Amino acid sequence: MLKNQIIIFGTSGKLGSAICELARETCLEIIGVGRSIGSNCTEEWELDFTDTSEIIKMLSKIKISKLKGIIFCQRSRENPENEVDDLYRRLQVELNPILATKSFLNKIKQPSNINLVTITSNASSMLNIDVDYNYHIIKSSVLQAGMALSMINSKANIFSNAISFGEVVDTRITNHNSFKKKIFNKLGSISPTKKIASLQDVAQLALQLMDAEKINLNNQIITLDGGINMISQDAIIRSIWKKYE
Repeated sequence: MLKNQIIIFGTSGKLGSAICELARETCLEIIGVGRSIGSNCTEEWELDFTDTSEIIKMLSKIKISKLKGIIFCQRSRENPENEVDDLYRRLQVELNPILATKSFLNKIKQPSNINLVTITSNASSMLNIDVDYNYHIIKSSVLQAGMALSMINSKANIFSNAISFGEVVDTRITNHNSFKKKIFNKLGSISPTKKIASLQDVAQLALQLMDAEKINLNNQIITLDGGINMISQDAIIRSIWKKYE
C-alpha cells in the first residue's frame, strides 16, 4: 500500500529537522530538501535554492505517487556587507522553492487534494525592531507567495495555509542561557496557556495542516504564540514590573 507523501523544504534547519522528527512517527513518506542532508527523512535532496530551474528539475525527478502536501520552512542566511545584494539573494533562497512548486502544481494531470503550509516569522505582518529591514520584506513576500498558490490553475485542489510565529523554545535544547530562561518563563506566565510556544508546537501544527482539506481550511494565517499577542502592552508591562518592584 502506497504511503502518503509530504515534501519539506528547509530540512537542514532547526524547524525542518523538527518536522522530520515528528513526521517519522507517522505513516508518512517524508521527502526532505535542504542545503545539506542528514535530517533522516525517507528521501533527501541536497540543493541550492538560489536556482529555480534546479528545484523544478528536482521536483520532476521525485517519484510522486500519493502527494499529500508540501511544507515551506526554508530560511536564508544574512550577509550584512551589501544590503541590496543580500536582499536579492535571500529572496531567491526563500521564494524559489515556492515559485518552483507553482510550476510543479501547474503540471499535475490528475485531480487530487494537496495541502500547502508556509511557515514564516511574525515579522511578515508586524514590526520587529531587533531584525533588519530586509528580513521584514522577505518574510512578508514569502507569506503572500505561499498563500497565493491556492489561486493557481491546477487540476489539484490546493489548500494553502500559513503559520506565523515569533520567539519559540526548542525543547530539544536543555542548556538554554539562564537569562533567556527567565525571560521565557516570565512570558509564559503572562500567556493564557501559561507557557511559551515551542519549535515542536510549530512542527506539530504544520503536520496537522497536512489534513486541512478534511475541514475545508484554506487561506488562513495561524499565529502560534499561546495567545500572548492578544495581551495588551499595559498588562505585559505591569506584569513584568510587579516581578521586579
